Amino acid sequence: MMILHFPAVDVQKGPRQFHHTEKRPALLNGCQALRNHRKRFRDYNTGRQYKRMVIHMNTTDTKTAAILLAPGFEEIEALTPFDLLRRAGIDTTLVSVENKTGCTGTMGLEVTGLTPMKDYDFTKADALIIPGGPGYEVLEQNQEVTDLIQSFGRDKTLGAICAGSSIPGKLGLYKDRDYTVVPDLNGDFGGTFEKVHAVISGNIVTGISVGGAFEFALDLIRVLKSPEAADDIARATCWTL
Repeated sequence: MMILHFPAVDVQKGPRQFHHTEKRPALLNGCQALRNHRKRFRDYNTGRQYKRMVIHMNTTDTKTAAILLAPGFEEIEALTPFDLLRRAGIDTTLVSVENKTGCTGTMGLEVTGLTPMKDYDFTKADALIIPGGPGYEVLEQNQEVTDLIQSFGRDKTLGAICAGSSIPGKLGLYKDRDYTVVPDLNGDFGGTFEKVHAVISGNIVTGISVGGAFEFALDLIRVLKSPEAADDIARATCWTL
């Protein structure tokens, strides 16, 4: 059994292990408020630039996000956003849709210390994140989960990646929007499919697959906090050199 820990360093006490439900100190302090205008972002892999509409948000309050896990979740697609969002100061929680405290991913990694879904207050969350992996089938068959996806897709911030991104598509949330999804699960979702790592379309952020997990997480930070906060994390993690 593998147990996932999140180490942090206290300059006086040295390293210690963080349980994932603890609030990890933000590595970066402060961010600039978003202005309601179009900005141009660079795709760090190809060098191409894309115009994306960033919605105006109040960045003075701490943002919160929930990542839904079911057995067979894709580890990179769940844990990369978890890590990067926390680095950006976004209070992010791993939530078990089976109301357990542990869950095993598609590669066999067992993550413990999860928050059971029945104990999480989604009304206070700013974002809902749906990873891929075979576990997406568990998510799409859960009525409470699909209700949450529709609610966040309408009124808050929704993130979905790889196979998980097919669920909002089937629910009609991509109608007249740009989106991405693992190509094998792309369907007639009523929007425009883009074969890129990640896409921002208003309040919905989508990722293509494992290879897009980093850009997907950075785009979530762009929407929830600011483009500047995402750029800071990209530099701090050496995503940009």
